[in-house]
Amino acid sequence: MAVACVDDEPKERGLVIYSPHPIEFIDPIIAEFEKETGILVEIVRNGTGELISKIQHEQEEENYIGDVLWGGSIATLMNKKRGPV
Repeated sequence: MAVACVDDEPKERGLVIYSPHPIEFIDPIIAEFEKETGILVEIVRNGTGELISKIQHEQEEENYIGDVLWGGSIATLMNKKRGPV
């Protein structure tokens, strides 16, 4: 027998942003966004290719974690769309 506990109140979730940008660039912008909106942000930093691979894996598993991909070059995005050469 399996038992699950379910809260009556929905859990609030912040915004998860994937970005290859340097943390020095991201931090001030995110701090202002959080202050203005009250929305907490979690940054996942990595290279563009790695982030796109992570997104593709999330799609395959139907387990979406990231909300936004912020940054990256169009060339990298197009190469990932076409697949390996």
